[in-house]
Amino acid sequence: MEPRRADPDEQASPRRETPRWLAALITSCAALLAVVHAVRPDLRIDAVTLALLVVAIAPWLAPVFKSVELPGGWKFEYQEVQRQVSEVRRQIEHVERLLIAGDVSPALENRLNQAVGKFSAYLRAVHPAMDVPPPPVVMRRGLGNAWYDSDLNQIQIDSDFAVDDYVIMREYAHHVLLRVGEVLSALEFGLADYFVASFTGNPVLGAELAGALPRRFERGFLRNLDNERRLDPAQDSGPHAESEIWGAAFWQLRDMLPTPGLADRVLAAAWFERPHDATPAASYPAAVIQQLDDALRPAARAAFERRGLPTT
Repeated sequence: MEPRRADPDEQASPRRETPRWLAALITSCAALLAVVHAVRPDLRIDAVTLALLVVAIAPWLAPVFKSVELPGGWKFEYQEVQRQVSEVRRQIEHVERLLIAGDVSPALENRLNQAVGKFSAYLRAVHPAMDVPPPPVVMRRGLGNAWYDSDLNQIQIDSDFAVDDYVIMREYAHHVLLRVGEVLSALEFGLADYFVASFTGNPVLGAELAGALPRRFERGFLRNLDNERRLDPAQDSGPHAESEIWGAAFWQLRDMLPTPGLADRVLAAAWFERPHDATPAASYPAAVIQQLDDALRPAARAAFERRGLPTT
């Protein structure tokens, strides 16, 4: 019979030596308490005081004790708590950091991670369904654009477009919004733009990119949600132009409602909680209005109707 190999968990771990200064500190504290008790035997130390004293020195006792039990049955398990904290930290770092491949420098990778990390934290606070890990990102010079590929679940960005954080945030917003099974549309484009604008507090989007590529973006920005444009069914303006109209309706709603946060929550709830049908552009405004109290519904309806967007 072959000898059984010890499992790593069964092997004895080396004993940790208690630092001398820590041992001296504990001994001094215990001696001081003994002296106080001898001099003032009438001095009472209740359970609450004792518990607070133990909590105060508990972080320094981890190298000495595996656990400490307080009056009332409370018990600190140092190794278990430390293991859980380390595991949570590892998971958070894994979820929030972008997996970026291609033409990217360490400085650019760090900046993109910071932008998406802050934006994703904002979205998580808006609606639980927006708590979505970022997809992989491919940076490739010469693409001439940036987009989210829902089939590959991948963000693809021309390296020249990465100069503006708006680009990576907008593509991440597509990734979050399209998880419900919708397809790219003018409505979805406008909603993705709105959440970036609401997060930054600025309706003008893509100004840095336009400054870097002025020949391509002559307006000095990609889109501006603070506009008075209306949807003209007789004119085929394209999804990007129509998205600026949808985004403007959302931005006006943001100004009309008591707080920007309320507009964020209403727009997100209407998107994720409504039945998803074949004509989202016709059903979405009504779902937004339905999310509001009766007193706020006329203003919301006006924000859509003034731009020629259906509300029924």
